[in-house]
Amino acid sequence: MNIIDNLIKYTAYSKGEISLECDLHYEDIEIDEVDFSPYDLNNSYFGGVTFKKCCFTKVYLSGSNFGGSIMEECVFNSNELKKSSWDDMKFICTNFKNLDAFRTTFLYGQFKECVLEQCFFSRCLLSNSVFDNVKFVNCKFEDVNFSESIFKNVIMEKCEIKNVELDENSQILYL
Repeated sequence: MNIIDNLIKYTAYSKGEISLECDLHYEDIEIDEVDFSPYDLNNSYFGGVTFKKCCFTKVYLSGSNFGGSIMEECVFNSNELKKSSWDDMKFICTNFKNLDAFRTTFLYGQFKECVLEQCFFSRCLLSNSVFDNVKFVNCKFEDVNFSESIFKNVIMEKCEIKNVELDENSQILYL
């Protein structure tokens, strides 16, 4: 079954439209220019997958595990990412808007040339990560851990920060 047929079937299952149990489990493949917007990716597994120029607008991502994956020139807009594991991921020229992340881990992540706008991070772990030329705009951080992270040319513009753990040598430009 190709990935689109599997996405259709899994979305129908997750919405209760079919009763035949199925799952989304992909490892070590490359996915190019797929619009995931019509699909549900909750509780899915995409380990070590390279996504290039993919769209994730309004995709429900809670419970997902994308560990070890690469997002290159992808777009996320209006996503729920709750209790998910997105560790050891690379985000390259990837943009996030209206992301609602709760109790999600981004441990050992690499964010390069990314823009995150109007995102909410609550009780998330972003420690041991590298942020290189990243801009956060109108984001809110509550109970977030950035310890042992490296920040290179990071800008936080009009962001709300509450109970955030940073190393004392972290340098971030706040606007």
